[in-house]
Amino acid sequence: MNFIFKDLFHFSAKDMSANIILSIIAVIVITGLYNFIRYIISHHIRDIVEKQYYRKFSLYISIGIALTLLFLIWFDPIRNTILIISAFGMGFVLGFKELIMCISGRILLAMSQEFQIGNRIEIGNITGDVIDIGIMSTAIAEIGGIIAGHQSSGRIIHVPNSLLLTTVIKNYTKKCDYVWDELIVRVGVTAEHQAIEKILYSVCEEIVGHTQEDAEKEMKRLGEEFAYKMPKLTPFVYYEMEASEVLLTLRYLVKIRERRNIRHAMIVRILGECKHMGIKL
Repeated sequence: MNFIFKDLFHFSAKDMSANIILSIIAVIVITGLYNFIRYIISHHIRDIVEKQYYRKFSLYISIGIALTLLFLIWFDPIRNTILIISAFGMGFVLGFKELIMCISGRILLAMSQEFQIGNRIEIGNITGDVIDIGIMSTAIAEIGGIIAGHQSSGRIIHVPNSLLLTTVIKNYTKKCDYVWDELIVRVGVTAEHQAIEKILYSVCEEIVGHTQEDAEKEMKRLGEEFAYKMPKLTPFVYYEMEASEVLLTLRYLVKIRERRNIRHAMIVRILGECKHMGIKL
């Protein structure tokens, strides 16, 4: 053991001088690079919290690189380089696992273009509009969450980009702004089903009829770009039996960001028409 340490730290005067000079150069270079990175961070990242995070991260990386270089300068490279690099690499991976996954997720997103700023997406149990995409996280203006319906909750959620590697991403507006929605009307078995069906078709035509042509164009374009079998695109009313009730389900295309408002308008008009015609729901 003593032989190993003696051999490891044995330097001639010439080697000592050379190592000191190399160490000073390494520290100056690393310090210069660190200051340059801090300058870039200060002038290109607006968010204060994110700016502070990247400053600390760049500091830790700079210290790690400086220590590694000093090890390589002062210890025998042939004997110790592989061991030092392996130990440093293992420690880096274990210590910065989440960081590596976040950066990998960002790289994957840049390559795959799964979503971009402005898209409405769902990651896990989080749904919202993408408002910013960073290196470490993606900012989403939440839809739903603490409130009912597809409307903004007012909260901004920062989703780690590491989730992009492990979680299913649902994009509502990547190639098409329209989604299918269904409005269910429950009536008794003896109710005037055909009259109610006509009201559903009439109200649907009145409220979303003007968007039908645009919706069909976008859905057909979606079918041309992907292996997507196009269903019937026109509104349709389906009948179902459930216990002592009949369920009339109106299926129609609607813009994702107008879904709740359109549903509200339809319900108000349907109730008004049924009341006007003396039909009880």
